[in-house]
Parts: sequence; structure tokens; C-alpha cells
Amino acid sequence: MPGSDRAAGKRQNMLDRPFIFAYQNNGHQSDYRTEWSEELLARTSNTFKMGFVGDINLLDFPTDRNPFQRMMPYLEGLDVSAGTLEGLLAEPEELFYKPGFTHVGEGHAANLAGAGFKALNLASNVTYGRDAIEATLKQLDAAGIGHAGAGMDRAQARKPMIIEVNGYRIGMISRTSVFWPNGHEALEDQAGVVPLRVTTAYQPHPRLIELPGAPAIVHTTPDAKELAELVSDVEALRGQVDLLFCYFHFGVSSQRDVVQYQRTVARAVVDAGADAVFGSHAHVVQPIEVYKGKPLFYGLSQVIFGWPFVARLKHPGGPGLIAELAIDGGERRWTARFVKPDHDTLEPYIAPFSDVPEEVAHLKKTSSDVVTFADDHFVINK
Repeated sequence: MPGSDRAAGKRQNMLDRPFIFAYQNNGHQSDYRTEWSEELLARTSNTFKMGFVGDINLLDFPTDRNPFQRMMPYLEGLDVSAGTLEGLLAEPEELFYKPGFTHVGEGHAANLAGAGFKALNLASNVTYGRDAIEATLKQLDAAGIGHAGAGMDRAQARKPMIIEVNGYRIGMISRTSVFWPNGHEALEDQAGVVPLRVTTAYQPHPRLIELPGAPAIVHTTPDAKELAELVSDVEALRGQVDLLFCYFHFGVSSQRDVVQYQRTVARAVVDAGADAVFGSHAHVVQPIEVYKGKPLFYGLSQVIFGWPFVARLKHPGGPGLIAELAIDGGERRWTARFVKPDHDTLEPYIAPFSDVPEEVAHLKKTSSDVVTFADDHFVINK
């Protein structure tokens, strides 16, 4: 892991949003006072790198072998990584509402920790069942992996994750808009996830009379009360941490297009103080945007996925992204790389652009204003 060189000579370099600040909210938008803190310099390393991946499903991967070994030369250069655990570490019991999908089994937490994952989003459409959630939380806690988005009751599920790495206090808040309507939501007396409900409405095509069968216009709106609660949670967490990230399980499965509510939610949490937004669930890479200088990765896809239906049938060879935040001398830089599963083992590796031509073309088409391609990665322009 990188060292802890504090390089005091670089103190004059300011972050685009400093970590220690005075936060105010006027009821409409967030306001930050730019202020470099001696206290922050005293407790953090000068250089810091954090990685962010999408869905992680370890079904059928052996527990005595690190499934991320082909990525380790890259992961070992990061101080910490985060992702979405889409597959509970519990006895492989099939979910009644998702035929063929099972929990992934126990014993994988050590490999996750060994690969540098210290922060996991648990809010997803497959985090279901009291016993399975409890078993997963115990294993993650024992391995020193922070988590958010699910719990044994609503209070625990809603509680933000706060961890400290090399002096940086890192906060994460998670929600899922994809969930089963019965028994899935965490309640006072029920284990589960924290949902962010969305209303879908269909507006007839404006030329429907002229063009029978023309597709409807789809409008998606997040629940106002739950969005306000989410915003309140982000605002409350902002003053407690140096870095604040939001993970969402949202979007339409297998669809590259970002739908309306994804933008609404992502921008709302940035207004409330989030430093970046990460989404997954679609199992395809979705466009990247920058809002008020903060990156919105709407769909990271997956980094590793063992469930055969996704890995072999629905999205064989499906690539994903690993986003990276690098802080050097007080300056932030966002980049990303493609990851792809090995055809035989499904173990992920850092993929050159030549291995993912469709994804490169997609991002060049949809995100060209914020993405600049370099050798084996691309840079997110502010």
C-alpha cells in the first residue's frame, strides 16, 4: 500500500472541495467554505487512492483462492476499495422471487478484505432474509469490512458507514430502488434493506393518433418523502467525514440508458454534500456525468459475477468499470478502467480498450464531454 508521505510543501494546493469545511444548508442547495485544514494535514497521508466497483457476486468461487488475483497488481496500489455485494455470504438458498438465484455461501469475507475491500453496499434486490443478512453482517464485521444499506432492523440498515483509512474519514450511504415489495424492506422488527421507491408513469406519444403503436414516454419519480430522508442523511453525515460517497442499486437491468429518477437522485445527494455517486444493477456500463464538479457513475456494471445466468447466458463476458479517486498534494483526480471476466474462470482482470470495444464506443458517444481516453484508462474531466 502507498506510504504516508505528508509533503508539507504542497499544503498550498487546495482541493476542489476541501475535506474540512463549514457546511450550511439554506433549504435549497449546499454551500461549502473553502478552507484547508492543518488538522487534516496532520492526520492524513499526502497521497491517497480509492477504488470503486459495481456488483460483486462470488457464487461458485472457491474460498481458498483469491478470485481477484489477476487484479491484485492494480488493487494493491489502492489504499481502499468499495463495491456492491450482490450475493449474501450465507447458505446457498434460492430466493423465491428470483428463480435460480441463491446466496453465495459463507467464507468469502477474507478474500474480499485481502483484495482491499473495506466498504460494501448491501442495498440490492437480492439482499433478502433475516438469517442470511445476519450471517453476512457477522462475517463482514469480523473481517473489518464496513457496510451500509442493510441491517437487522431499519435503524441499522439506514445507518451510514464510517471507516477511517490512512487518516481519512470515509462515509457511505446506500439505497436500492430495486426490491421485492414484501419482506424485503428493513423495518423496526424486520431485517432488510433501505429502499428508495420510484413511481413510473407512461405518457402517450405526442403523435399517437398519427402513429398508432408509437412508444410511450416514461416518467420516473423518486418518492418525495424517502428522497428527503436520503438528503437529510447525507447532510447529517457530511460534517462527520472527509469523503462522502453514495451507492445506489438502480436503473433498468440490461439497459445502458440512464432513466429520469437516476439523475434526480444523484443530483440531489450531490447538492446535499456527496463527493460522488456510484450505481449498479443494470449489468452494463451506463453513461458518466459530472454535476457541480462531482462524478456520477450511473452504472459501474459488475466486477465479478459467479451466478451462471448473468455470467454465461445474459451477459457473457460482460465488462464493468473500476473508478479511482487519487488525491495527491491536495489535488483530486478521477479516472476509471475497464474490468472483464476471464472466459474460463470468470476471474476479473483490468481490460485493455481492445477487449471492450463496445463499451469504449458507448462512452465516447454518451460521455465524450466528460471523459478523455488515455493509455489503459480514461480521465473524468471536471
